[in-house]
Amino acid sequence: DIVINDLINCNNIESKKLDSRLEINEFISIDFDDLNLNIFQKFSKENEKIIIKNNEQQFLILLCNIDYNKKIANDKSIDIKIQQIASEIEIEFVKAKKKEFKFQIFN
Repeated sequence: DIVINDLINCNNIESKKLDSRLEINEFISIDFDDLNLNIFQKFSKENEKIIIKNNEQQFLILLCNIDYNKKIANDKSIDIKIQQIASEIEIEFVKAKKKEFKFQIFN
């Protein structure tokens, strides 16, 4: 519920754990390889929230504390960008070569 979203923050999360309407899972540490990079990139400061809706369920992810190896995170982000660019170059290269050699598929 969006109203609940507005009421939950890092300062009151302990008291919200007593609310039977809420299921709160706290993660003290998450291995970077297990973290969804799209979600990670949206977080930059404490009390930031993301709402994820899946069918009839709604999940609120609240960042209260983050401690991570910035070099590993940056390297992983760069690797993903390089892979995306390489894939785009490969697609364009194949498309150009198909045109250059008048590629055709025969049955």
